[in-house]
Amino acid sequence: MSKANKNFNLLLSTLMAMIVLSACSLHEPTRVTQNQIQAVKGHHEEMVDFRALDENARRHLAQEFEKFGNSPLDIMMTFNPSSRVTTASKARHDLNHLVADLQRHGARNIRADLMPVNDGTDYARVMISYASVSAAAPKDCPALNGLDNREISVDDDYRFGCGRDTIFARQIAKPKHLLGNDNDSGLSEGRRAANTVEAYRTGVPNAALGGESSTGG
Repeated sequence: MSKANKNFNLLLSTLMAMIVLSACSLHEPTRVTQNQIQAVKGHHEEMVDFRALDENARRHLAQEFEKFGNSPLDIMMTFNPSSRVTTASKARHDLNHLVADLQRHGARNIRADLMPVNDGTDYARVMISYASVSAAAPKDCPALNGLDNREISVDDDYRFGCGRDTIFARQIAKPKHLLGNDNDSGLSEGRRAANTVEAYRTGVPNAALGGESSTGG
């Protein structure tokens, strides 16, 4: 074979290889979700007949607030000042007991007050409100087919890991922790720094650190 033919064949082989490689990509877009579990801010508000707030309802309210609450728990109890049944004194007594029960069930940071309302009723009502944070699957994750009794079908847009993250999101004890520093007022850092230098500023030496000790056996 002549040198010219060899060069031609080499050039032809090179061109063919380039065409084949150009048709194939070494990078395949991932099918796994790349986003994180979301912290979804919201607001919880409801008006409840005070008579419906039995022990179980109070426990449930306290637990829901401790899990999802991201602000003080505001409780406003209404009473009819013209009523001989729900007087201001009785409403205050009932409100104090309600707050005490909620605290006993774990709720903290409660703001409670009374509001006179001439509505012709002889029973109190309670307005409950607080800012909330819930955890949800990543933003590119639609609900998984077959989950929560959804119809099972092929979903070409499904991202791997979405079902797992959806279930994980439901197990997060306090979704507000997902906000990280976004949920920090900044006071904690200043307080920590002040505590660090307080001993030096006042001239009081720090106490010696205690430690573990053991004897040979």
